[in-house]
Amino acid sequence: MPGVGSMCGADFGGLRMDTVTLYRINCYHAPREELIGESFSLVPWDEDDATMKGEDDGGKDYELPKGYELSAEDGVPVILNPDGRPCSLQGHNGCPLLIDEAKKLAILVERDKKILRQRELAHLTRAQLAERLEVSQALLYQWEHCEVEPDVRTLKRIADILQCEILELI
Repeated sequence: MPGVGSMCGADFGGLRMDTVTLYRINCYHAPREELIGESFSLVPWDEDDATMKGEDDGGKDYELPKGYELSAEDGVPVILNPDGRPCSLQGHNGCPLLIDEAKKLAILVERDKKILRQRELAHLTRAQLAERLEVSQALLYQWEHCEVEPDVRTLKRIADILQCEILELI
């Protein structure tokens, strides 16, 4: 299966955070009406399926809620709840929801805040980094919380200041 969603774990302030790559899928044509529209998946869009037309967003990293983990069942990736039961994904207002039927929960899955994490690892405050970038703290906050994406030139400046690779920020 091509492009199975990836997961990594990082120790952050003594807490273990697991991230998973989720793909926003836009299906334009499918044999069943309920498949058409926006959804989220652990795998990218299957270009080889001639019965369906659509695309994905290339995947973005998201933080799994504490206790949830990525696993595989019969080679297919699945997110398991803390009791080991499989969960599903749905879209809500353009954001992924993790549906835990067993616990009757719908959990908003948040983007991995890589710029924030790297800033804190560099022991800089938001004010210090904003000053060095010559931007407002409000704009830096938006970048750190994935509300707005900085351009490539800005990412390079952030990486230089934080002494990390650009890939660690995106």
